[in-house]
Amino acid sequence: MMAVCVALLLVCLPVTVPQDDPIAYRTNVLSADQWAAIELFSEDQRYIAARTGWCEGRLNPTSTNGTHIGSWQVNPYYWGQVPDDLPGQAYQVREIVALYGWGPWDARNGCPDWPD
Repeated sequence: MMAVCVALLLVCLPVTVPQDDPIAYRTNVLSADQWAAIELFSEDQRYIAARTGWCEGRLNPTSTNGTHIGSWQVNPYYWGQVPDDLPGQAYQVREIVALYGWGPWDARNGCPDWPD
């Protein structure tokens, strides 16, 4: 539960954020920069983009596991050079998804740190 405060009235009201609203529900997990990258995806792809990026690389553009790089752990051998910045990585992933869907990512269905 969050509180919404109206500055002019100085009143805070508790608000329950529905889980079916992924943008509002996850703002306590992701930073503003991370959400800005997620918003580069079409509205119907944002939830899975956020969940997959969080589970693969914590939406950290410098994340690596040796062969896979970036927020979504893209393998440059198959998908080309991975951009250094989060928006660039989001654009690259968007192109991969347009061609192949989310199938290349094991974490597309979530992970223990991303409660569904």
